Amino acid sequence: MISFKHGFQFQHPALVTAFCGLLISQGLLAQPSQDPLLNRDGGGVPPNIMMTLDDSGSMMFQHMPEVTIFINAWDNSKTKAQNNAAGAYSMASPIGGGSVRFDPSDTQTLGGPGSANGNDNQFSGTIAAQQGSTNVLQKLMRSPDTNSIYYNPDVRYLPWALKTYPLPAATSTNPLGRMANASVTAALINPMNAGDGSVNLTRKRDVTDWWCFRDSRTDCPDYPDGTKAKESYDPGLFYRLKKTTGGLYMDPSVAANYIEYSINPNTFGAAYPTKAATRVDCAGSVCTQTEERKNFANWFTYYRTRNMLARGSVAEAFKESPNTFRLGWGRINQGSDFSVDGVNTKVVQQGVRDYTQTTKNAFFDWLYALPANGGTPLPRAMDSVGKYFSRNDNKGPWTDTPGTATSASHKSCRRNYQIMVTDGYWNDTTTAVGNADGTNGLDITGPGRTYKYIATRPYSDGNENTLADYSIKYWKNDLRTDLVNNVIPSAENPAFWQHLTNFTVGLGVRGLLQPPDPNNPTGKPGDLPALISGSKAWSTDRIDDLWHAALNSRGDSLSAKDPTELAEAITTSLGAALKRELREAGVATASTVLQDGNRKYVPLYKTGDWTGDIQAFVLDAAGQAGVKVWTAESKLPPAASRNIWTWNTNTNAASQFTWATIGAANQTALGTGANAALVDYLRGDRSNEGDGKPYRARLGVLGDFINSNPVLVKDSVNMGYSALTKPGGGSPYTAFLTAKAARHAVLYVGGNDGMLHGFKDTLNVTASEDGKEVFAYVPSVAYPELMKLSDKTYGLASGGLTHRFYVDGPLSESDAYVGGAWRNYLLGSTGAGGRSVFALDVTNPASLNGSTIAWEITSASNGDLGYVSSPVQVGVLDNGEWVALFGNGRFSNAGKAVLFVVNLNTKAVQTLEVETTLGSNGLGGVGVLRNTEGVITNLYVGDLKGNLWKLNYKASAASRFEVDGGKAMFQATPASGATVQQIMEPPLVYPFPATSVVTSSGSTCTSVSEGGGHLILFGSGVLNTKADANSKDVQAMYAVWDKPGDTIPRPMGRGYNSTTLANTLEPRTISAYSGADVSGGVFYGSNGSRVNWTKQRGWVIDLSVTGIEGLRVVYPPQRVNSKTALFSTVAPARDVVVCEAASGSGINFLLGIAEGGDVGLPPVSTDPAIADPRGSGFDPTTDKNSDGKIDLLDRTLDAKYDLNGDGKITAADCGAFDPRYDANNDGQIDSLDRVSKSSFDTDGDGVIDARDRAVAGYGTGADGIDAVVFGTKVCLAGVCNQDVSFQNTTAQMRANVAEDDPGSLPPPPPPPLCGTSGAPPCPKCGDPGEPPCPPKAVKDRIWSRVINPPIR
Repeated sequence: MISFKHGFQFQHPALVTAFCGLLISQGLLAQPSQDPLLNRDGGGVPPNIMMTLDDSGSMMFQHMPEVTIFINAWDNSKTKAQNNAAGAYSMASPIGGGSVRFDPSDTQTLGGPGSANGNDNQFSGTIAAQQGSTNVLQKLMRSPDTNSIYYNPDVRYLPWALKTYPLPAATSTNPLGRMANASVTAALINPMNAGDGSVNLTRKRDVTDWWCFRDSRTDCPDYPDGTKAKESYDPGLFYRLKKTTGGLYMDPSVAANYIEYSINPNTFGAAYPTKAATRVDCAGSVCTQTEERKNFANWFTYYRTRNMLARGSVAEAFKESPNTFRLGWGRINQGSDFSVDGVNTKVVQQGVRDYTQTTKNAFFDWLYALPANGGTPLPRAMDSVGKYFSRNDNKGPWTDTPGTATSASHKSCRRNYQIMVTDGYWNDTTTAVGNADGTNGLDITGPGRTYKYIATRPYSDGNENTLADYSIKYWKNDLRTDLVNNVIPSAENPAFWQHLTNFTVGLGVRGLLQPPDPNNPTGKPGDLPALISGSKAWSTDRIDDLWHAALNSRGDSLSAKDPTELAEAITTSLGAALKRELREAGVATASTVLQDGNRKYVPLYKTGDWTGDIQAFVLDAAGQAGVKVWTAESKLPPAASRNIWTWNTNTNAASQFTWATIGAANQTALGTGANAALVDYLRGDRSNEGDGKPYRARLGVLGDFINSNPVLVKDSVNMGYSALTKPGGGSPYTAFLTAKAARHAVLYVGGNDGMLHGFKDTLNVTASEDGKEVFAYVPSVAYPELMKLSDKTYGLASGGLTHRFYVDGPLSESDAYVGGAWRNYLLGSTGAGGRSVFALDVTNPASLNGSTIAWEITSASNGDLGYVSSPVQVGVLDNGEWVALFGNGRFSNAGKAVLFVVNLNTKAVQTLEVETTLGSNGLGGVGVLRNTEGVITNLYVGDLKGNLWKLNYKASAASRFEVDGGKAMFQATPASGATVQQIMEPPLVYPFPATSVVTSSGSTCTSVSEGGGHLILFGSGVLNTKADANSKDVQAMYAVWDKPGDTIPRPMGRGYNSTTLANTLEPRTISAYSGADVSGGVFYGSNGSRVNWTKQRGWVIDLSVTGIEGLRVVYPPQRVNSKTALFSTVAPARDVVVCEAASGSGINFLLGIAEGGDVGLPPVSTDPAIADPRGSGFDPTTDKNSDGKIDLLDRTLDAKYDLNGDGKITAADCGAFDPRYDANNDGQIDSLDRVSKSSFDTDGDGVIDARDRAVAGYGTGADGIDAVVFGTKVCLAGVCNQDVSFQNTTAQMRANVAEDDPGSLPPPPPPPLCGTSGAPPCPKCGDPGEPPCPPKAVKDRIWSRVINPPIR
């Protein structure tokens, strides 16, 4: 959010490039949203940031520290001798709390000649600058290693930033966006007022002054009463403390341990050392005298006092910040009441305002005029800022327009931060607060949350009225008890109430305790573990109190000793504040779940930082996750060792992902300023990230995993080509299946770090190898956006570099016979990350390299390609060609519906314009129909205009397909017919065998043949944009019969047609039922009349459910078995307002394909004793079939279906009997048949039995179905019963499905006579003159991968 350019000298063009690209893409071509759309966040509001600066007299000091100088890792728990033995040293500052200067003409002091600040007795004198001196104190004060304020040749000093934006161009005197470089012969004493004079830093001379540490003296004369002396003076003198061969500084109390340098001729001084990497202003390996003089002059003019250092560094941090926060400011010595937005306030001088250019101008004007005089009352400042943020008036900091009275609601989720920059040595307290961190807090409540501060380590101590006490007062107490407590907590800060968080920034100071390393708080935690354990405790040290104050309010404490470090520290504080504004509530942390065999793989992501990981868990026999066995981030190889490949658009072939090998076109696509360091960063090199470095710091190298489904490639795919008679079919394919089973597994998943990743998993055969990344692939379409990943504002700035998707589309695995051999392919798209589809040959996981990348198709080569968000299909055609098939998706150039057909052998791409009208169309996922050998014969595919198309194989067509009849087969519309319902997920294709159905006419039973052809199941709805997410249009689930030789005109619709004089589709409605279990789950039934297959062509279930608006099908429906389909429907969160987050909702339906639910079976009795027989004991009145027991048969029997009154529903009951529901073929519908319909565990007792209500679906979160796990089939009396576990992120549910037993069964008993006594037997399938019986179903695999991402 704070757009600074990675230090003083680094210039990053990504923001400009990205912004221009964003304007172009939004203006010329629509694209998917780059935000998750199912679970949505109304967004926070810009946080309030109060910038509080230390304006005490000590800020005029030109030395730091002022008490004790510590060298190397000094340990306060050890003696001096022990520290010295370990190479650590300390010595008292020779100046202490006095003010000194480094040039006799300098008036920017506390007291002293010409000073406007302080008193004469506060000034000590001028630090001597005698060339060749052996005075250790002169060297001590003029070395940056022992005085952090003094000139450091390793730092590039740039003039202060200008407030103007856009930044003024560089000139011969002014760097880009900055004031003029200082003149070494006339360096200004005050950069804001040339009238205060200047200094010639090149003029060596004898000067009479109050000299400190002249000759061998160790004193400073008292000004103005002390004795002045004449001494030689070199204004450009500086020293460096030597280091040992081990890299430690030597003893600073020994004069011989210093090296003397000067910007002026010096017979005693050494030659300049090799330049530091940060000195990019020096052309050679060593800075020249001219270059060093300019740098020294800039230090003198802009940074030689603590006050000047603070002013310049704060300006540096804010110079290019976008308007993504609200800023106020104050100074600690504003002790008198000052009217701020109508309320008298101390310390605060400007209330928070949006960080517009107007605010920036006012802030810079105030900043560059900051005085330095008075004490250091930090506790009063902390208290005053806390009181400001406790205001509840309509001009206060909680309103949208602070300073202007408004009746608009105060934003309850707004966060408040203070960044306090100080030299740390506070004095003076304010109203006593007592031992606030040692006192328990009050109970605080919020929606679904409660909290009470308990005084415990590391926050509490035994001291009173410390800075830490004032800090925790405004954290542990609710600042606005009149507002709802809905601040979003974070891992760092659990506060959900209105509070104040503090970031303290000290000027190179150190206390008795060691804070964590801000760049590596986990690896270098400092003394924090000791404070938590109690082995160390807080003292009254006031530098430690800065850290304690930040810790108590869940902020951070940073220390900086030069302009670069200080600017970075302030930026880090700002970045941390703004990063915490990103909302994590309502966003699933597990984006998908894949289960296969005995492992569960959970991809994760973290907002704000936008990093991710993959975690692998062991599964128990019930499919529940147990021990975590590996994480991908922890197993990631070193950056230089990673096996990363890409598509080189210059050579149209694969190449390794390094700067030298990606090709000129890809280098150009990365953007201006891209170089080898950027590519190394993307590979995982972390040497150039973080504070003071050019690139964004990451919590981990792996990017976020959100929408791309993980695919475990090993042996789970069997395409059934053992029956194929074309080349490769039969035994060669069987042998290929055996070979696949012998290889180790690789888990593939797309990440939003620009790569598809492959992680090895031997399933514990070689545990040390499990989880290791063995392959990664960077699609070429990602290049124009990759630089954004390195920018420090990535994912933070609502007006800048927002989060993006990269490789975020669905993946699918398939086998194909290519090049005379069987190959295993992984096919995928970049989803919302770009218009690209790719294929990888993953046959041999031990040899993944450039040859793995089979091909990549992008919109650059074919503008008809849009954003593909459905799986790619693969198969063989009748002419022997192996092809990949996919619809062109949404947002193509011309907006047509286009089928892509890619020849896997030749890689030739052919297309079929299925619907040619220009406009907002696109073709969705492809449903494939194969013959008994596995050869593709037909395709079924939908589009954005609601059309369902049937495509027939045609060898002579360029694309090998043509539109059946030249028209769409069906068009989906809501019942009102006002709009169309988009069909973008691949349909399911089921055989719909002819069936003999008995109906009645009076007292006569008649056999009627129904069925034949195929039943096409699909759903409607899209979710690509925020407009989609907000839509309330009613979508639907469909089953449409593709009847051979049908006479109904195409395209069919759902409504009345004049050919059959009936509705084409039988409508269904959804009803809700509360579950009996303690979880309070909601279940859903599908209600309606049976389909009249003579006149009708299927069924439709409108997704209109009370309380759930916007339900839709945006995941592919899944085949559960030959009679059952799974639809995962979701409703995105809509109309989310600021300060609120909302989760979407969903319903998972398990539907019988013939009727779309429970329809057609005898209904459940409404008799309470039958509906729930538990505990009722035996009651003959509820034993409806008089078999001596109360069971499921009693629930299903209803007298109106038992037409002949014989106590059972058989063919003798004519129309009440439908053999499709006689699952065990025994001629009657009874308890043995009830297992043939889906049944859920509605009472939550862990058993699916007669006590459970017959329903079609269950409510869940908007996360789709993660995995479907099948248990072992149990076959009884011709019916195979099978438990199914639906694994979800937000819910898990067990169900029961069944189908005909494929095994050999004894023939069923003959059916009873039809009609009255003496009537002929009822005909059945297989009888002479009757249609054949449907084929027995094929057993499903025990494990079935059904993957849908929860975030869309």
